[in-house]
Amino acid sequence: MKVFFFILKKDMKILLLISLILMAFSGTTQYLKYKEAMQNEPYYSKTFKIFNENEDIYELAEKEYAKANSEYDSSYNDIFNFMYGDDYDSSKPPKEIPSHLIERLFMPSSKSGKYSPTAEADVLMLSQMSEQLYAQKNFKKLIEDQIENYDRNVRRGVKDEYVLLEAKKLTEDYNQVLNLPFKEAVDTRASNVLITYLTTDFIPFIAVFILFFHRFSSEIQSRRFLQFSISKYGPCKYTVAKLLSGFAGYLIFYLIYCIVIFSEFFLFDNSSGTLFAPVQVIADYELSPEPLTVLQYVLCIMITKLIYCLALSGAIMLTSFLSKKVIVSGITGLLLTSVPIIFGRTYDMYAANLDRHKIKIILSCDIFNMYHNINYVNLFKTPIKLYWLYFIIAVILLLSFPFVLILYSKKRGAASV
Repeated sequence: MKVFFFILKKDMKILLLISLILMAFSGTTQYLKYKEAMQNEPYYSKTFKIFNENEDIYELAEKEYAKANSEYDSSYNDIFNFMYGDDYDSSKPPKEIPSHLIERLFMPSSKSGKYSPTAEADVLMLSQMSEQLYAQKNFKKLIEDQIENYDRNVRRGVKDEYVLLEAKKLTEDYNQVLNLPFKEAVDTRASNVLITYLTTDFIPFIAVFILFFHRFSSEIQSRRFLQFSISKYGPCKYTVAKLLSGFAGYLIFYLIYCIVIFSEFFLFDNSSGTLFAPVQVIADYELSPEPLTVLQYVLCIMITKLIYCLALSGAIMLTSFLSKKVIVSGITGLLLTSVPIIFGRTYDMYAANLDRHKIKIILSCDIFNMYHNINYVNLFKTPIKLYWLYFIIAVILLLSFPFVLILYSKKRGAASV
């Protein structure tokens, strides 16, 4: 334990420095995404509140968007008619458009919910609101249609045992989703940014590379590994301490990463009650068969990515030990870190083979599809949740790489002595 705390204390300064640099980049990126999603404030929140007092908020939003879009088109037509009307003369300089026509297009309405004259900001705002509310209005109907499709296959006499088992499993999942409580519309802009950012963010993988590619190669080059090999601690204890301190350091980074993410979310979220709504209220997640709230889904994303990163870190530390040189370990570590991108870019090559596609989802840590409606895999004629297979593979790799590293360190330590 003394060696473990010694190494962790020694690495703490560089760990915190790297964490702060990465968090500055990540935080700035998130901030810009939130600002883009919230660009129509305060009009959006006011309009949403007005609409939410109406039981038919979904229909009202769509109706107001159609009205606003029509008036916006009318404003453009008025400008076009003014510029190119009956008195248009191409030999004369273009007319100067009156300010009142310009304002109809680009100046926000003075009172949210009043769209005459209609501005571009109002049209974009209502379009965003209608898209957001579509999922909340239709996710149950879409799920019921899916269940009906499964029942129809049974009635048509489908005999494939696996297909029937998968349909039964998905039906059970969807029925749990339908039983989740959801009564009133919620503003999901911030939640949508949060989930989208977490599923696509590459910062945790960059942190894996920076924190681990030199972890053992630098120790071997500086001969510290040799010194500990001939000490009372021995090579195995030193390697274990180095491994544990690496994992502990990454957990500290990931904790900081999660704190920053949630801090920015609560900074922009107007209604934290969104976290307790079903994840199916988020656009593009309507058909997810997971009976989870938005908060539970976010936690699943974080755990899924963390397990993947820890498995990667074990592989990078092993190659760092085998390569002996920092430059070589840096190149191999960079290649390993790029695995999710490499596999993520090759989906279309095997789109026709769904099972192969699912394996590539696992290798690329594609969280969106892993928890979506293709999330069952055929394992020995039994439908297994795709993410359970993912966790099994990730945990096996997470345990295997350190085990091989410890065995090899004992061999190298004995050779050094």
